[in-house]
Amino acid sequence: MIRRLLNTLLFWLIFSVSYGQFYQGSYQEFGKNRVQYNSFSWKYHNYLRFKIYYSGINEDLAVYTARTMHHYLQEAESKLDYKFPEKLDVIVYESQAKFRQSNLGVNNDEYSAVGGTSRIVGSKIFMYYEGDHQKFNRNIKGAVYEVLLMHMLFGGDWKDQLKSNMNSGMPVWLEKGLISYFVKDWDDEVESRVKDLILTKKIDKFNKLTDEEKAYAGHAVWNYIAETHGATLIPNIIYVTRVTKNIERAFYSLLGMDFIKLNKSYISFYRSRYVEE
Repeated sequence: MIRRLLNTLLFWLIFSVSYGQFYQGSYQEFGKNRVQYNSFSWKYHNYLRFKIYYSGINEDLAVYTARTMHHYLQEAESKLDYKFPEKLDVIVYESQAKFRQSNLGVNNDEYSAVGGTSRIVGSKIFMYYEGDHQKFNRNIKGAVYEVLLMHMLFGGDWKDQLKSNMNSGMPVWLEKGLISYFVKDWDDEVESRVKDLILTKKIDKFNKLTDEEKAYAGHAVWNYIAETHGATLIPNIIYVTRVTKNIERAFYSLLGMDFIKLNKSYISFYRSRYVEE
């Protein structure tokens, strides 16, 4: 009898750790953003480094998200030479329609748009699945790299940086370009876009570029640094930027170039490559 009682208690203890009620009702507050939920039940899988929240019918998607996030978290920590010290909450919607029922994106003051199907609010990553595993993987990867980059630049204040508009010392287009560099590497699509900017000489009129084009220019800068100085230098640039709050000082101390010289050098690097073709 006692043994049966202990087994029953053990079962419910394990169950309560693995599956928890996330939220039922109309909304939960995250700062000024009101994030709304359906009345259906949410559960979570509790892992060592993150929790994956999901609606009760999507356990397979939650398990897949956990495995993918674990893979990219290890990869990002290796490439950035940085151990993320906190635990993340990942909320996975099974469709865009469910995601839109939340109020994420109603205003822009406290969340970060990774791009595509992910949003970051503090230490919480919200994403939805569109039926394309490759695209879903890319969004998970982008979210992981953005969270690590923000923590490297802001330390313990990283969750508050969106609220207070804290200055990282790195322009947004270089931040986006850096995340893109780690997520996409130098794939055909990126190279085609950079090649177009170079050969049309649009890159020479940077202030007239769209935000998307500026991000591709940022990607080109980081790829240039990786090809000419080694990718292992990039974490050092991020670290010096965090200390000095000035990426130009990081470039000068580690590359021996101010930003004007770096700008000329990377454009010349790609122009020589593509003109020769």
